Amino acid sequence: MDMQLLQSQRTFAPFFAYMTLPADARFQNTGLERAGPVSTDIDNLAAEYSLRKPEPAADGPGNNYAK
Repeated sequence: MDMQLLQSQRTFAPFFAYMTLPADARFQNTGLERAGPVSTDIDNLAAEYSLRKPEPAADGPGNNYAK
């Protein structure tokens, strides 16, 4: 499993979770949201190639950026 893809998931999920204010409305539902599609990609890759989804390191770049 590509750790960069997992780190990306850790970055995108919190970013889009915070985009809930009315001022952020123009950035919502644009088709550019990545949190859901990246999670789907990870699930599909794991299923197709019988891979285990590892947990990204707590001190990895995605987790650090999301903090």
